[in-house]
Amino acid sequence: MDCRILLCNTYHLGHRPGHERVKAAGGLHKMMNWNRSILTDSGGFQMVSLSKLMTVDENGVNFESPHTAEMMALPPEKSIEIQQALGADIMMQLDHVIHVLTTGDIVKEAMHRSIRWLDRCVQAHTRDDQAMFPILQGGLDLELRKECAEEMAKRAKVGIAIGGLSGGEEKDHFWKVVAACCAALPPHLPRYVMGVGFPVDLVICSLLGADMFDCVYPTRTARFGTAMVRRGGLMQLNQKRYKEDFLPIDEKCQCNTCRTYTRAYIHSVIGKVCAV
Repeated sequence: MDCRILLCNTYHLGHRPGHERVKAAGGLHKMMNWNRSILTDSGGFQMVSLSKLMTVDENGVNFESPHTAEMMALPPEKSIEIQQALGADIMMQLDHVIHVLTTGDIVKEAMHRSIRWLDRCVQAHTRDDQAMFPILQGGLDLELRKECAEEMAKRAKVGIAIGGLSGGEEKDHFWKVVAACCAALPPHLPRYVMGVGFPVDLVICSLLGADMFDCVYPTRTARFGTAMVRRGGLMQLNQKRYKEDFLPIDEKCQCNTCRTYTRAYIHSVIGKVCAV
């Protein structure tokens, strides 16, 4: 697929193997032998995905490890410290992330806190060879989004992210927020819509002015035994009918995987992984 940039998770790497160990190995690029670009998130998304294991206040976030029950304090400065040790080419500010369908005063509070936390991240950011993106928040409120975009654009130097979306909201609401954010941002800054990966969303968000995306959708889909193909959309290779199907995964695809492996082989591998 000629992947040009890889996303790594700051929260999980901070736990295992730990950012000190990654730094001792020479950073993520050397540790993984990856000679292209790397982007690290800030750990903010875990405020939603691990919401039952965290508390948040003005100082930052406190997480309980799902592995050891150990507490991990993550103020903005610590997020930047970890990301600088990881050595990614692009890193993200720590923002106050809330579920996209949240309503009430907390939406405005989280947006303003994200701006204040950005200022703390800027102060902690000392490596000139690492770009840092601010992250827009504001839920589904277009006015809050525009206010946040105005403040973040004052501080953004190389790019800006649109966060807090793609969490179960209606598509038309989602697209309206992306459109409003892109329209409010300076045209010279790359716009990164976080957590977006469904094909239709990639097309529409690109048309609305977005430039970058990330999503677990392709890898999660593959993990459950499903391939994304040109015709038919999805091919569920864990089904029995592919047990003796020795055709390429996608007959018209020229990628290394489709030219090398058959549907039957992938079916057998999926079965072994599930058994383990």
